[in-house]
Amino acid sequence: MPFLDEVSEHARLIGAVNTIIPVEESGARRLVGDNTDWLGLLELIETNVTSDNDRTDASTSLVLGAGGTCRAAVYALHKAGYKTIYLFNRTRDNADKIVASFPHEYNIVPLTSLDSFPGEHPLAVISTIPAQGTATRYAPNADAGVTVPDSVLAREGGGVLIDVAYRPRVTPLIDLADRTPGWTGVPGIMMLLEQGFWQSSMCVLLFLSLSSCALLVRAVADALTVRAQVDRQAAAQGGHPQGRPHRVRARPVGGSVAQEEEQKSPTRSLAVTATGSTHISSSSSESGLLKLERLDL
Repeated sequence: MPFLDEVSEHARLIGAVNTIIPVEESGARRLVGDNTDWLGLLELIETNVTSDNDRTDASTSLVLGAGGTCRAAVYALHKAGYKTIYLFNRTRDNADKIVASFPHEYNIVPLTSLDSFPGEHPLAVISTIPAQGTATRYAPNADAGVTVPDSVLAREGGGVLIDVAYRPRVTPLIDLADRTPGWTGVPGIMMLLEQGFWQSSMCVLLFLSLSSCALLVRAVADALTVRAQVDRQAAAQGGHPQGRPHRVRARPVGGSVAQEEEQKSPTRSLAVTATGSTHISSSSSESGLLKLERLDL
Protein backbone atom coordinates (compact mmCIF):
# COMPACT_ATOMS: atom_id res chain seq x y z
CA MET A 1 0.00 0.00 0.00
CA PRO A 2 2.79 2.54 0.71
CA PHE A 3 3.99 2.20 -2.88
CA LEU A 4 0.64 3.21 -4.40
CA ASP A 5 -0.22 6.74 -5.44
CA GLU A 6 -3.71 6.51 -4.00
CA VAL A 7 -5.76 4.09 -1.90
CA SER A 8 -9.56 4.07 -1.76
CA GLU A 9 -11.30 4.80 1.52
CA HIS A 10 -12.67 1.24 1.52
CA ALA A 11 -9.19 -0.29 1.25
CA ARG A 12 -7.77 2.10 3.82
CA LEU A 13 -10.31 1.14 6.45
CA ILE A 14 -10.08 -2.57 5.63
CA GLY A 15 -6.30 -2.30 5.66
CA ALA A 16 -5.70 -4.30 2.48
CA VAL A 17 -5.53 -3.84 -1.28
CA ASN A 18 -6.33 -6.66 -3.71
CA THR A 19 -6.81 -4.57 -6.86
CA ILE A 20 -4.40 -2.08 -8.42
CA ILE A 21 -5.82 0.10 -11.18
CA PRO A 22 -3.48 2.06 -13.49
CA VAL A 23 -4.98 5.47 -14.18
CA GLU A 24 -3.65 7.73 -16.94
CA GLU A 25 -3.86 11.43 -16.15
CA SER A 26 -2.17 14.20 -18.17
CA GLY A 27 0.26 11.74 -19.70
CA ALA A 28 1.29 10.28 -16.35
CA ARG A 29 0.28 6.94 -14.86
CA ARG A 30 -0.95 6.70 -11.28
CA LEU A 31 -1.56 3.46 -9.39
CA VAL A 32 -4.78 3.38 -7.39
CA GLY A 33 -5.36 0.59 -4.86
CA ASP A 34 -8.78 -0.75 -3.95
CA ASN A 35 -10.38 -3.72 -2.22
CA THR A 36 -13.16 -5.85 -3.73
CA ASP A 37 -13.47 -8.56 -1.06
CA TRP A 38 -16.06 -6.52 0.79
CA LEU A 39 -18.04 -5.91 -2.40
CA GLY A 40 -18.16 -9.64 -3.12
CA LEU A 41 -19.33 -10.37 0.41
CA LEU A 42 -21.90 -7.58 0.32
CA GLU A 43 -23.37 -8.97 -2.90
CA LEU A 44 -23.64 -12.45 -1.38
CA ILE A 45 -25.27 -11.10 1.79
CA GLU A 46 -27.85 -9.05 -0.06
CA THR A 47 -28.75 -11.72 -2.63
CA ASN A 48 -29.04 -14.60 -0.15
CA VAL A 49 -30.98 -12.91 2.65
CA THR A 50 -34.62 -13.02 1.53
CA SER A 51 -37.97 -11.87 2.86
CA ASP A 52 -38.41 -15.38 4.30
CA ASN A 53 -35.60 -14.60 6.76
CA ASP A 54 -37.65 -11.78 8.39
CA ARG A 55 -34.81 -9.29 8.72
CA THR A 56 -35.48 -6.38 11.09
CA ASP A 57 -33.51 -3.39 12.36
CA ALA A 58 -32.52 -5.52 15.34
CA SER A 59 -31.10 -8.35 13.23
CA THR A 60 -27.50 -9.18 14.10
CA SER A 61 -24.53 -10.70 12.31
CA LEU A 62 -21.45 -12.76 13.22
CA VAL A 63 -17.87 -12.92 11.93
CA LEU A 64 -15.71 -15.93 12.77
CA GLY A 65 -11.96 -15.34 12.84
CA ALA A 66 -9.81 -12.23 13.24
CA GLY A 67 -7.41 -12.52 10.32
CA GLY A 68 -7.07 -10.30 7.29
CA THR A 69 -10.34 -11.26 5.58
CA CYS A 70 -12.20 -10.61 8.83
CA ARG A 71 -11.84 -6.87 8.27
CA ALA A 72 -13.49 -7.08 4.84
CA ALA A 73 -16.32 -9.14 6.40
CA VAL A 74 -16.91 -6.58 9.15
CA TYR A 75 -16.88 -3.75 6.62
CA ALA A 76 -19.35 -5.56 4.34
CA LEU A 77 -21.77 -6.31 7.18
CA HIS A 78 -21.68 -2.68 8.28
CA LYS A 79 -22.37 -1.54 4.72
CA ALA A 80 -25.23 -4.05 4.60
CA GLY A 81 -26.83 -2.21 7.51
CA TYR A 82 -26.24 -4.58 10.41
CA LYS A 83 -26.13 -2.51 13.58
CA THR A 84 -24.58 -5.28 15.69
CA ILE A 85 -21.66 -7.38 14.50
CA TYR A 86 -20.59 -10.21 16.80
CA LEU A 87 -16.96 -11.26 16.48
CA PHE A 88 -15.51 -14.54 17.70
CA ASN A 89 -11.89 -15.62 17.53
CA ARG A 90 -10.15 -18.33 19.50
CA THR A 91 -7.62 -15.69 20.64
CA ARG A 92 -9.58 -12.92 22.33
CA ASP A 93 -6.72 -10.42 22.15
CA ASN A 94 -6.77 -10.47 18.36
CA ALA A 95 -10.53 -9.95 18.35
CA ASP A 96 -10.14 -6.94 20.65
CA LYS A 97 -7.60 -5.43 18.23
CA ILE A 98 -10.12 -5.70 15.40
CA VAL A 99 -12.78 -4.00 17.53
CA ALA A 100 -10.44 -1.15 18.42
CA SER A 101 -9.43 -0.55 14.80
CA PHE A 102 -12.96 0.21 13.55
CA PRO A 103 -15.14 3.23 14.36
CA HIS A 104 -17.33 2.87 17.44
CA GLU A 105 -20.54 3.05 15.38
CA TYR A 106 -19.76 -0.36 13.86
CA ASN A 107 -20.82 -1.80 17.23
CA ILE A 108 -18.55 -4.85 17.03
CA VAL A 109 -19.22 -7.10 20.02
CA PRO A 110 -16.42 -9.58 20.82
CA LEU A 111 -17.58 -12.95 22.15
CA THR A 112 -15.80 -15.31 24.52
CA SER A 113 -18.01 -18.25 23.51
CA LEU A 114 -20.36 -19.31 20.72
CA ASP A 115 -22.73 -21.02 23.14
CA SER A 116 -24.82 -17.88 23.66
CA PHE A 117 -25.31 -14.35 22.34
CA PRO A 118 -26.02 -11.13 24.27
CA GLY A 119 -28.84 -10.27 21.83
CA GLU A 120 -30.60 -11.89 18.88
CA HIS A 121 -29.00 -14.87 17.21
CA PRO A 122 -27.23 -13.80 13.98
CA LEU A 123 -28.99 -13.62 10.65
CA ALA A 124 -25.78 -13.37 8.62
CA VAL A 125 -22.68 -15.39 9.50
CA ILE A 126 -19.32 -15.02 7.72
CA SER A 127 -16.48 -17.40 8.53
CA THR A 128 -12.97 -16.25 7.62
CA ILE A 129 -11.29 -19.28 9.19
CA PRO A 130 -9.57 -21.93 7.00
CA ALA A 131 -11.76 -25.01 6.64
CA GLN A 132 -9.37 -27.22 8.60
CA GLY A 133 -9.67 -24.80 11.51
CA THR A 134 -13.42 -25.35 11.96
CA ALA A 135 -15.48 -28.28 13.20
CA THR A 136 -19.11 -29.16 13.93
CA ARG A 137 -20.81 -32.14 15.50
CA TYR A 138 -21.31 -33.51 11.99
CA ALA A 139 -17.66 -32.94 11.08
CA PRO A 140 -15.62 -33.38 14.29
CA ASN A 141 -11.96 -32.43 14.20
CA ALA A 142 -9.82 -32.56 17.31
CA ASP A 143 -7.24 -30.28 15.69
CA ALA A 144 -9.71 -27.54 14.76
CA GLY A 145 -9.37 -24.31 16.68
CA VAL A 146 -13.07 -23.43 16.52
CA THR A 147 -16.00 -25.79 17.00
CA VAL A 148 -19.28 -24.22 15.90
CA PRO A 149 -22.35 -25.53 17.78
CA ASP A 150 -25.71 -25.99 16.07
CA SER A 151 -27.09 -23.21 18.26
CA VAL A 152 -25.20 -20.57 16.25
CA LEU A 153 -27.77 -21.16 13.49
CA ALA A 154 -30.71 -21.24 15.89
CA ARG A 155 -32.39 -18.08 14.58
CA GLU A 156 -36.02 -18.90 13.93
CA GLY A 157 -36.18 -17.11 10.58
CA GLY A 158 -33.02 -18.75 9.28
CA GLY A 159 -30.30 -16.81 7.52
CA VAL A 160 -27.17 -17.01 5.39
CA LEU A 161 -23.76 -18.48 6.22
CA ILE A 162 -20.85 -17.53 3.99
CA ASP A 163 -17.65 -19.54 4.36
CA VAL A 164 -14.73 -17.73 2.75
CA ALA A 165 -12.75 -20.99 2.65
CA TYR A 166 -13.10 -22.68 -0.74
CA ARG A 167 -11.24 -25.94 -0.20
CA PRO A 168 -12.88 -28.35 0.19
CA ARG A 169 -15.90 -27.21 -1.78
CA VAL A 170 -18.24 -28.26 1.06
CA THR A 171 -16.63 -27.19 4.32
CA PRO A 172 -17.85 -28.24 7.78
CA LEU A 173 -19.72 -24.95 8.11
CA ILE A 174 -21.38 -25.16 4.69
CA ASP A 175 -22.42 -28.69 5.61
CA LEU A 176 -23.92 -27.40 8.86
CA ALA A 177 -25.87 -24.67 7.05
CA ASP A 178 -27.17 -27.16 4.49
CA ARG A 179 -28.46 -29.36 7.33
CA THR A 180 -30.23 -26.48 9.11
CA PRO A 181 -33.76 -25.54 7.93
CA GLY A 182 -34.07 -21.95 6.74
CA TRP A 183 -30.32 -21.46 6.25
CA THR A 184 -28.42 -20.93 3.02
CA GLY A 185 -24.78 -21.96 2.83
CA VAL A 186 -22.64 -19.97 0.39
CA PRO A 187 -19.24 -21.56 -0.41
CA GLY A 188 -16.06 -19.54 -0.73
CA ILE A 189 -15.80 -20.11 -4.48
CA MET A 190 -18.77 -17.75 -4.86
CA MET A 191 -16.91 -15.00 -3.04
CA LEU A 192 -14.02 -15.46 -5.46
CA LEU A 193 -16.45 -15.07 -8.34
CA GLU A 194 -18.12 -11.95 -6.96
CA GLN A 195 -14.96 -10.11 -5.92
CA GLY A 196 -13.34 -11.07 -9.23
CA PHE A 197 -16.27 -9.60 -11.14
CA TRP A 198 -15.85 -6.32 -9.27
CA GLN A 199 -12.13 -6.37 -10.01
CA SER A 200 -12.76 -6.86 -13.72
CA SER A 201 -15.32 -4.06 -13.80
CA MET A 202 -12.83 -1.67 -12.18
CA CYS A 203 -9.97 -2.37 -14.53
CA VAL A 204 -10.10 -1.00 -18.07
CA LEU A 205 -7.68 -3.68 -19.26
CA LEU A 206 -10.08 -6.60 -18.68
CA PHE A 207 -13.82 -6.90 -19.21
CA LEU A 208 -15.67 -10.09 -18.28
CA SER A 209 -19.41 -10.57 -18.14
CA LEU A 210 -20.71 -11.98 -14.85
CA SER A 211 -22.09 -15.01 -16.68
CA SER A 212 -18.67 -15.70 -18.21
CA CYS A 213 -17.03 -15.44 -14.79
CA ALA A 214 -19.60 -17.85 -13.39
CA LEU A 215 -18.91 -20.41 -16.10
CA LEU A 216 -15.19 -20.24 -15.44
CA VAL A 217 -15.44 -20.40 -11.66
CA ARG A 218 -17.82 -23.35 -11.77
CA ALA A 219 -15.47 -25.18 -14.10
CA VAL A 220 -12.55 -24.48 -11.77
CA ALA A 221 -14.58 -25.71 -8.80
CA ASP A 222 -15.34 -28.96 -10.59
CA ALA A 223 -11.68 -29.28 -11.54
CA LEU A 224 -10.71 -28.98 -7.89
CA THR A 225 -13.27 -31.65 -7.01
CA VAL A 226 -11.79 -34.01 -9.62
CA ARG A 227 -8.29 -33.43 -8.27
CA ALA A 228 -9.42 -34.06 -4.70
CA GLN A 229 -10.99 -37.37 -5.74
CA VAL A 230 -7.82 -38.41 -7.54
CA ASP A 231 -5.68 -37.42 -4.56
CA ARG A 232 -7.83 -39.56 -2.26
CA GLN A 233 -7.56 -42.51 -4.64
CA ALA A 234 -3.80 -42.08 -4.87
CA ALA A 235 -3.45 -41.94 -1.09
CA ALA A 236 -5.53 -45.12 -0.73
CA GLN A 237 -3.33 -46.90 -3.31
CA GLY A 238 -0.11 -45.60 -1.80
CA GLY A 239 0.94 -43.73 -4.90
CA HIS A 240 0.00 -41.06 -7.43
CA PRO A 241 -1.70 -42.55 -10.53
CA GLN A 242 -1.38 -41.01 -13.95
CA GLY A 243 -4.81 -39.50 -14.45
CA ARG A 244 -6.54 -39.06 -17.79
CA PRO A 245 -7.66 -35.61 -18.96
CA HIS A 246 -11.28 -34.83 -18.14
CA ARG A 247 -13.61 -32.62 -20.15
CA VAL A 248 -15.86 -30.15 -18.39
CA ARG A 249 -18.95 -28.85 -20.16
CA ALA A 250 -19.75 -25.29 -19.10
CA ARG A 251 -23.49 -24.69 -19.22
CA PRO A 252 -25.29 -21.35 -18.85
CA VAL A 253 -25.62 -19.78 -15.41
CA GLY A 254 -28.44 -21.37 -13.48
CA GLY A 255 -27.66 -24.79 -14.89
CA SER A 256 -24.93 -27.18 -13.84
CA VAL A 257 -21.40 -27.95 -14.90
CA ALA A 258 -21.24 -31.62 -15.82
CA GLN A 259 -17.97 -33.53 -15.91
CA GLU A 260 -17.66 -35.81 -18.92
CA GLU A 261 -14.92 -37.92 -20.46
CA GLU A 262 -15.66 -36.46 -23.90
CA GLN A 263 -17.87 -33.71 -25.24
CA LYS A 264 -18.25 -31.95 -28.58
CA SER A 265 -19.10 -28.30 -27.77
CA PRO A 266 -16.62 -26.14 -29.77
CA THR A 267 -17.64 -22.82 -28.24
CA ARG A 268 -17.59 -23.66 -24.54
CA SER A 269 -15.03 -26.30 -23.69
CA LEU A 270 -12.71 -26.38 -20.71
CA ALA A 271 -10.02 -29.07 -20.63
CA VAL A 272 -9.11 -30.13 -17.12
CA THR A 273 -6.20 -32.39 -16.22
CA ALA A 274 -7.17 -34.39 -13.15
CA THR A 275 -3.68 -34.92 -11.74
CA GLY A 276 -0.62 -32.75 -11.46
CA SER A 277 -1.20 -29.17 -12.56
CA THR A 278 -4.69 -28.34 -13.77
CA HIS A 279 -4.66 -26.49 -17.09
CA ILE A 280 -7.86 -24.82 -18.22
CA SER A 281 -8.08 -23.42 -21.72
CA SER A 282 -11.13 -21.82 -23.22
CA SER A 283 -12.44 -20.41 -26.45
CA SER A 284 -14.65 -17.36 -26.47
CA SER A 285 -18.02 -17.66 -24.77
CA GLU A 286 -21.27 -16.85 -26.55
CA SER A 287 -20.95 -13.25 -25.39
CA GLY A 288 -17.47 -13.06 -26.91
CA LEU A 289 -16.07 -11.65 -23.67
CA LEU A 290 -14.35 -14.67 -22.15
CA LYS A 291 -10.88 -15.42 -23.45
CA LEU A 292 -8.69 -17.49 -21.14
CA GLU A 293 -5.71 -19.24 -22.65
CA ARG A 294 -4.48 -21.08 -19.56
CA LEU A 295 -5.01 -21.26 -15.82
CA ASP A 296 -2.79 -23.30 -13.52
CA LEU A 297 -4.27 -24.51 -10.24
